[in-house]
Amino acid sequence: MKFFKFLVYIGIMFLFGYYYAVITKGTVFDNFFVMLLSLFIILFLFEWMFSKIKKKNQPEKVEVFDEDWEKIKTDLKQQFDVKYGKNIILINNEYNKEQLYINGNLVDQNERTRWYHWLWSFYQLNGSIDDYGTSKKVKVKIGGWKNLNCRIYVDKELILKEKIKYKILLDKVERVDNDANK
Repeated sequence: MKFFKFLVYIGIMFLFGYYYAVITKGTVFDNFFVMLLSLFIILFLFEWMFSKIKKKNQPEKVEVFDEDWEKIKTDLKQQFDVKYGKNIILINNEYNKEQLYINGNLVDQNERTRWYHWLWSFYQLNGSIDDYGTSKKVKVKIGGWKNLNCRIYVDKELILKEKIKYKILLDKVERVDNDANK
């Protein structure tokens, strides 16, 4: 089909180029830009015609995109939990939001609701914990383009560093580098 399409385009270009000057002499189509515009219109019409023929000859495909997307969303859900003193810090990551829970209470969350929110690869969640009478800041940096990196700091002390490598095309999620001391 592609070779046939290529031959049709060569034929169109040859006929269009050969006879165009003769047919359009003394008309508005004698202008070079009008010639290019009319050529693009003719090519568009041929592409449209080929796509209609191709759709007509193809069997109906069952859309499985929604099922695949739901599977990817469930694979992207990750939870990170750390016990720090008498406190439990839990980070819940989903494909469109991150949540920070301290002792079961939601402290901070980021949610991507607009298309431009996906331009930032890392997000920061903040909170505070009571560690034996002193208040300490909790800072979580989470995100990444190809990998999910999660770092939890309590008063600038790194208490968790975890990296999850995504292999979405291979239909699985693989964990890499679960050492908190790196």
